Amino acid sequence: VLRDRNVLYREAANGGVENAFRLKIVNKRPEARTFEVSLVDAGGLQLVGGPLVLDAAPEQVLDVPVTVLAPAGTLHGSRDLVFRIVPT
Repeated sequence: VLRDRNVLYREAANGGVENAFRLKIVNKRPEARTFEVSLVDAGGLQLVGGPLVLDAAPEQVLDVPVTVLAPAGTLHGSRDLVFRIVPT
């Protein structure tokens, strides 16, 4: 997981706060695979467009931009995030 280097956070149009990340997912197998990306114990945080379903060709490295949204008034301070990436 890489944090977007451009900004720490941005205010969403609905008043929430968004953070952008990049996930590097490597399919080390010689066959295509599908992965599902979600947040674990998000506590009100939302993976925008999630859960995500991603297809990876054999031995492909995916560079996936993701955005996490904290709806207005739901979060104060910092919080650790855990992304779950599982083959389906």
